[in-house]
Amino acid sequence: MFLSVICVVVNVVYGFVVVPVSFFQSLYHGDFVPLSVAALDLMRSDGLPLCSFALPMAMVCYMVMMSKHFAKQFVGAGGISAIKACGTLVRSPTPRLKKELEHWERLSQKCGQHLHPSTQPLENDDDRRNSVGRLGDQERTFAATMLLRAAGKRNGSGGGGTGRGEEGGTQNNSIVRGNVLTQTLSSVVTGLVVDSLNALSYLARLSASYYPRITKAKLEDELRCLCWDPEEIVRSKLCNFIGNLCKHSDECYAVLVRALPPMAPDAEEGSEPAEADNRLSGASQVRGRTVIAHLVTRLRDDDPAVRKFACFAVGNAAFHSEALYPELRGAIPALIDALCYDKMHKTRANAAGALGNLVRNSPMLCAALVKAGAQEALLQVAKSDVHTQPQRIALFSLGNLCVYSTCRDALLGKNESSGMLPILKNLELTTEDGTVVKYVQRIRNKLSQPVFSQKKNLKKKRTTKKSLGRKSRLREE
Repeated sequence: MFLSVICVVVNVVYGFVVVPVSFFQSLYHGDFVPLSVAALDLMRSDGLPLCSFALPMAMVCYMVMMSKHFAKQFVGAGGISAIKACGTLVRSPTPRLKKELEHWERLSQKCGQHLHPSTQPLENDDDRRNSVGRLGDQERTFAATMLLRAAGKRNGSGGGGTGRGEEGGTQNNSIVRGNVLTQTLSSVVTGLVVDSLNALSYLARLSASYYPRITKAKLEDELRCLCWDPEEIVRSKLCNFIGNLCKHSDECYAVLVRALPPMAPDAEEGSEPAEADNRLSGASQVRGRTVIAHLVTRLRDDDPAVRKFACFAVGNAAFHSEALYPELRGAIPALIDALCYDKMHKTRANAAGALGNLVRNSPMLCAALVKAGAQEALLQVAKSDVHTQPQRIALFSLGNLCVYSTCRDALLGKNESSGMLPILKNLELTTEDGTVVKYVQRIRNKLSQPVFSQKKNLKKKRTTKKSLGRKSRLREE
């Protein structure tokens, strides 16, 4: 019965059938999401292959993101812990996945069932479409549906088509073997990881009340490894998830700086590519064993979407407090490069915001920012960027910088004819954007206020620590 309901929901998710509204109402008032989480735990206890979790996880992710009610049910049923326990955030090497499938193929043959689809061709295309993905069918179980989903992603369609075996001969699209099996396994595991990240990211974005459950799951090692996933979509979703973990508060900052064991060495040159196809090279060379240290490397990722979300994550990691400032010092050069040279205006805007957030809570990084030329890059974007979003955020970040003496001196220059003031005056005269004018006025208001001295702040902190020490000693006495 449960598998039948799964089949119906999967067909709805992928648009194969249309169901009445009453079906969704029954799901809303029922316990389908908690039962789905329980099914994931049962599959794990039975030792099913990792790829077998892909379809149920896709269904659960869809429902979680569809309704806050389902999201609450998912968390209450232990869904976050199930993601950790089932290992759906871990990309195993393809040879290991193949061995798992071979093991279950042998077990299924002993039981008189077939894990792989039947190799007998069907009479027509209609029969093939109707039979592939029918859960509960003895001959066409998960593997056929798995291939259908992967083929749909590659070909841009939901089914049909043919695949080629290792020898290059055309095979029926139900057969999973050779290079097709390798591509299918990779695609399915990618979908599994993405769905898991999407569910977690939605929860983190939805409410800070889910932060304790996420931190309790201890996902740090998985997040660090996913920074080096070979698929761009996984790395971008990972950066988006970390950014949402830092959206509401600094409660999850401790997760990002928790020390982890050393990563395994990169695969040696000349080794079989499939043996190390679960991560990019260079992971073991990163200085620092924390998630934040590996996240910073994604600021220079080859994929534009990854860079965009990495800037977003770093900006949120610096927003609520100065706790991560020491770990984010190394991100300054990459943020400046993204601000000046990235072709995506959203990435430039995120980078501008991140640079401003690095001085939002403390002058700790003022000297490093000035030395790297952050103030010049922000001024250049504010002056000449063709998109309004990076221009606005650059001006807002300049307002953050000019609070501190080190940054203010660098911005104003040695005389009034140079530096920031002429640029601000020209912007006020030429722009028609009310937000730009407002942020320029904000900078002028900041400049009219007393400068914040870093030395005074340090003395104040030392004095506060001494007074706290005296109070604690008085309590002990």
